Amino acid sequence: NDINGHVFHDTPIVGTTVHAASVITNTPAGNISSINVQAALNELDTEKATAALYNTSMVLAASSGSSLVGYLPAGTGAVVTTVQEKLRQTVSVVDFGAVGDFNPSTGIGTDSRAAIQAAFTYAMSVVGGCKVVFPAGRYYGGAAVGAGDGGTQIILGTAYATNAAVNIFVEGYGAELYQGAAGRFVGIFGANRVKWSGLKMFGYCGGILGSARQNDCLISVNYNSTNVLIEDNY
Repeated sequence: NDINGHVFHDTPIVGTTVHAASVITNTPAGNISSINVQAALNELDTEKATAALYNTSMVLAASSGSSLVGYLPAGTGAVVTTVQEKLRQTVSVVDFGAVGDFNPSTGIGTDSRAAIQAAFTYAMSVVGGCKVVFPAGRYYGGAAVGAGDGGTQIILGTAYATNAAVNIFVEGYGAELYQGAAGRFVGIFGANRVKWSGLKMFGYCGGILGSARQNDCLISVNYNSTNVLIEDNY
């Protein structure tokens, strides 16, 4: 062991008198305040343990920390995974920056369209499927005209591929979604086994046939979508 530049041997040197570390004096320096060697060694061990604990807590507090913590569901045959993998099976639009602060009386609120789209895009990337939740609140789709497939504001899937959105469940009991521009608001395209439920939605609906507004709607399900369930929305 090395304290303040002095080396102390674990085994006695032949021909020398062995003294207990507790009776050998130590001059405090740095983070070591003890005045005898034994207490100084104890302080050093405590300091090392504290540093190790601090480093561990910093690693776990990092954005990737949950990937280092194991998770085992209850029940026979359950498979071990990580807390990160388990949590990512369900995401909230709030995780991506959506804010449920829209005031329909004043028309003022956060434009959450990009955040909602980001949540849907992430859900499409999860192998095996994903659940997207709208926590209670009023979410605004923004006033910009939709630039997506078919002039759609928010898209789950794509018009250019089948099975683009698979095993995705969108749930928003207690949440309200407001369309800010005419046209298609939400498009569920190229989807398979998608469920959309629990949202109270406000927006534009159906113009005159043959006009540029004939496709105005809150939810459009097409482009080879199958097994899509829309329920408990109003």
